[in-house]
Amino acid sequence: MKHPDYYLVHANIAVAREPLDHPAMQGFIDLADEIDALGQKSPGFISQPVPEDEGTVYQNSELLNLSIWDSVEDLRAFTHSGEHLAAMGHRAEWFVQGEKYNYVLYWERRGLLPTEREVARRVAHLRQHGPTPFAFTFDQAYAVETAISYRQGPAG
Repeated sequence: MKHPDYYLVHANIAVAREPLDHPAMQGFIDLADEIDALGQKSPGFISQPVPEDEGTVYQNSELLNLSIWDSVEDLRAFTHSGEHLAAMGHRAEWFVQGEKYNYVLYWERRGLLPTEREVARRVAHLRQHGPTPFAFTFDQAYAVETAISYRQGPAG
């Protein structure tokens, strides 16, 4: 559900099997702009920001894709259907699999843009503690009101 003061951050971290200019990555490259454009037209999409600290945490083969949405429901409707869902079926061809959590969802105050450092902090929390209102997944999502009142989370 949309909240007037908060939005949902979706951060997806992937480790490419090859450099992006390698022929094995061409299928991903061909689809990336198309999928991003579909997302941008989807209900509830707000933006796809570039973090001000881009490249400070995720470098070389590590790719970070950020998007901001009004709600978990809007993001789920986009990611779990259509061409995005079909593209996800090919992710093992392009990206190393193995991390339990390769994406994180969290609520952020509107006007604050996500940074790589904050994404890394949320992912680390998710991997250490599992889903909480501080950092969660589609399988165990939290309402914005729960996240606002939740005070746990690593310092820094």
